[in-house]
Formats: sequence, C-alpha cells, structure tokens
Amino acid sequence: MHIAELLSVLALNNLDRVGARAKALLDANRQCLNALLDSRPDLECFRPAFGTVVFPKLRQGSVDELFALLGREYETSVVPGRYFDMPQHFRIGIGGPVEMTAEGLARLGRALDQMAAELTKL
Repeated sequence: MHIAELLSVLALNNLDRVGARAKALLDANRQCLNALLDSRPDLECFRPAFGTVVFPKLRQGSVDELFALLGREYETSVVPGRYFDMPQHFRIGIGGPVEMTAEGLARLGRALDQMAAELTKL
C-alpha cells in the first residue's frame, strides 16, 4: 500500500475531526478576508460562501505592479490574473494556517495602500 492510500484511509476514518478543523480554519480565514475586502474600495470581488480561493479585481493600477511590490517589499504573493486571461484580477488563497493567512492579508492591505498613495502622486 502506498503512503497516499494510508493517509487517505486515516483521513476517512477521522473525517468528522478533519472536517471540523478545516471548517474552523476556513471560517477564521474567510472572516479576515471579508474584513480586508470590506475596507478596500480599490477592490471588487465576488465572495463565494465556500472554497479556498477568491479572485478580486483591482480597480486602479496594475496587478503585475502589485505582484512585484508584494514580493519585493512584503515577502507575500498572489497569483496574477494574466494567467487566467483576466489581467485586472488576482487570486488569493485562504486555505493556509490562520496566523499566516491573516498576516498575508494584512501585507496585501499595506501594499494596496502603498500603491494607492503612489497613484495619487501622479
């Protein structure tokens, strides 16, 4: 038997516990994500009730510039929408540990603030 098969048997035998942990993690991360989205007039986003990914639209500026800024100054990453033929969008995942996800979202907010300040200077 392969390790993946053994792990799947363990997960299925503990499905209630695994499911409760995943739900608690995603509920906490979704709450943090919604707080960020509620505070950002520069983002437009459909908010699915379930799932681990959202795909906000950046209303002003360049997603590629946001991506570069996040990596260069905030050690944080999103997936640019150009990979999905939607260059003004970017993908955010919320399936990680709660503290890490909250920090990543906070860094995203700071990067968006920095971009907005730079756009107003122009």
